[in-house]
Amino acid sequence: MGKNMHVSVIGAGISGLSLAAVLVRSGIRVTVFEKGDRLGGLAASFKRDGYIFDLGPHIFFAKKIIPKLNVFFDAGSVIVENKNLTQGIYIQGKVFSHPFKPKEILSHIEKRKLPEAVIGAALSNLPIRNSQQTLEGWVTSKIGKPLFDYIELDTYVRKLYGIGACDISSDWGKHRLKPIANLKFWRVANAAVNPWAKNKKRHSYYCPGGIGEVAKQLADYVVKNGGEIRLHSPVEEIVANNGGIEEILVSREGILKPVKTDFVVSTIKISDLIFRMKPKAEREVLNAAGSVRHRNLIILYMVVDRERLFDHCLVYFSTKDTSFKRITEYKHFSPDMAPENLTSLSVEICTNPGDDLWECGDHEIFDLVIIEIEKLGIFWRKEVIEYFTVRIPTVYPVYFLNYQDHLKALLDYLGGISNLVSIGRHGLYQHDNMATAIENGLNAGELVARHGTEDPETVSKVVYEERRSKYNDIS
Repeated sequence: MGKNMHVSVIGAGISGLSLAAVLVRSGIRVTVFEKGDRLGGLAASFKRDGYIFDLGPHIFFAKKIIPKLNVFFDAGSVIVENKNLTQGIYIQGKVFSHPFKPKEILSHIEKRKLPEAVIGAALSNLPIRNSQQTLEGWVTSKIGKPLFDYIELDTYVRKLYGIGACDISSDWGKHRLKPIANLKFWRVANAAVNPWAKNKKRHSYYCPGGIGEVAKQLADYVVKNGGEIRLHSPVEEIVANNGGIEEILVSREGILKPVKTDFVVSTIKISDLIFRMKPKAEREVLNAAGSVRHRNLIILYMVVDRERLFDHCLVYFSTKDTSFKRITEYKHFSPDMAPENLTSLSVEICTNPGDDLWECGDHEIFDLVIIEIEKLGIFWRKEVIEYFTVRIPTVYPVYFLNYQDHLKALLDYLGGISNLVSIGRHGLYQHDNMATAIENGLNAGELVARHGTEDPETVSKVVYEERRSKYNDIS
């Protein structure tokens, strides 16, 4: 088939669009099917009353991804460096820099508790009884129990996942807390006593017109180069025969239409993919698909009568005093995102599917949040000009203990279907950032272009093996 191959991509999120761009550049015919009316998935922007809002904060920290994306961009400076994108974390009534910096944390610990924190960090380098399979055990093994308690990590994890750090796999820490993974006792001790100890500087990059510009540029490239993107087109069934995908059934205006295809790339939730397979998977696989869990996200947007509220573009909240986990102030990202004399914010709350909070109206969500914000003295109810919510289901894959066993069953099953691969944040059940999701799509695109015709099994073999071993090299 070669370049006559037709690839169907399920989902127009950032991974799917990145993959599609690589394929059309290789001369391969691509159709992207998206159930909604928006491109980019979680990496999307929207306008309201002259403001640009993102679906939560999205920042590029990996500069190496930008040249790879620029290949597909018409505009010259879609992604630019932004030195205003520092992050903070609210701990023990103070805002510290994020990622975690031992020097800053230790400098604010009460002097009588400082020896305990340093000794705890020292003991953490010795053989410990805590299981490093749990997030709590893994973090404690890096910085000690006193520091673990001080930074209130368990509280933050409960906000994010709904369960404590003792019930979360260490995989989450290895991926999301890499600065902690690199800590050694001598670094913690040096930070406590050395006034000249320095932290590594991070560079950050953003799209001045909103993060949705990345998806728009990729989509434009796909269409201009012969690809097709169909919105409002959910894929309801994936039909397999003789170990390969024969066709997909796409819903259009309530009618299921078959689409013949040579290769399928799915970016939807891996569990949804399993449930849409025809014929049905074995009971063990279906049980595994039903066992993986996700958390929903409520984003409360507010326009506030202040020129600026925070020194950081976003602040995480580990404190038990709030139900929300993060506040983002968009003015730091781009001056075009709010009028000069006002500021706009997003406040994030995670819930389980079916929770009462998920069903609450905007006014009830606002009342809950503004009471907490006023108690912290950040701003006042009377200063809020406008508010509204956006609710996104199944945003965060939950890294509960032994989630790997269920994921392995799903990947093993999918690996037996030759011309199908599941990729991306949802497709591989991984709590990745935007740059990693894009990289995943670009790499998978190269694999499909190279092996999709003659050796399609290689695509899923490489992708799934990389997911299985994702955290193996981090101790």
